Amino acid sequence: MTVDNHDITIPTISSWTPADGATDVNVAVGFVAGNTRIALTFSEAMDATTLNNANIKLYRYSDDSEVSVSDIVSANGNTVVNIIPTANLAYGTQYYITVNGSVKDLVGNSVAAVWNIGNKDSHEFTTATQPTGSLVSDAPAMIKTTGIADNTYANGWEWTMRITLPTTEPGVALKFTDWVSGSNTLLAAGNMQYYSDQIAAGAGSAAAPVQITAANTYPAPVTITSDADATRAGIQTDIHIMIKIPVSTVGGSYSTSYGVQSY
Repeated sequence: MTVDNHDITIPTISSWTPADGATDVNVAVGFVAGNTRIALTFSEAMDATTLNNANIKLYRYSDDSEVSVSDIVSANGNTVVNIIPTANLAYGTQYYITVNGSVKDLVGNSVAAVWNIGNKDSHEFTTATQPTGSLVSDAPAMIKTTGIADNTYANGWEWTMRITLPTTEPGVALKFTDWVSGSNTLLAAGNMQYYSDQIAAGAGSAAAPVQITAANTYPAPVTITSDADATRAGIQTDIHIMIKIPVSTVGGSYSTSYGVQSY
């Protein structure tokens, strides 16, 4: 008589991080020091081919939208998987993990107690709230390097600049000195304007730029209404700075200085 010894033990998810109901969780792309890994531990070695982002997924809790996962990395003899999001998770946001029945052990037993969208409350966590941040301006990048002296913004110079504002001060204003090239001057007043990509409409938007009416003077601030990068501390905004070149302007290499203020 021949006896076949079959493994009929059903694998389970024995532990996971972040823990169910965890709050103030710092999760970033990859295995970043000081940040929590999203990981599952199984009760036994699993079939590595089933440990993939088709069978193990990450979702936003509020609307059940799937979060892009770049990789599922198995470890510890395929008893552990690390879930690596494609991008940093948003601050102050609730997420949950799903595991479907296609995740199997080495002999083909499906994992027990499959997690799905319908029972998301058993394996959810919330990321840390966004740090307040502080006022920082990155170096301006010139995107229109040559200009025509025809008194139009379309043919003038243009820069973009990323500015970080404290979350408690979402208003911003910029000031500029007159442009100088040797003994020649291009006035800031009447020849400069700026707008934010993070203002959809109204003052400070592309359709209604802030006009510079006096050199070295802050105009009225505009309020940033969205965040260019919700994964970074503070509020990120991309400012376009536009200069028109009056017809009478003498050619040369002009320079200015600027200031940024949050409100």
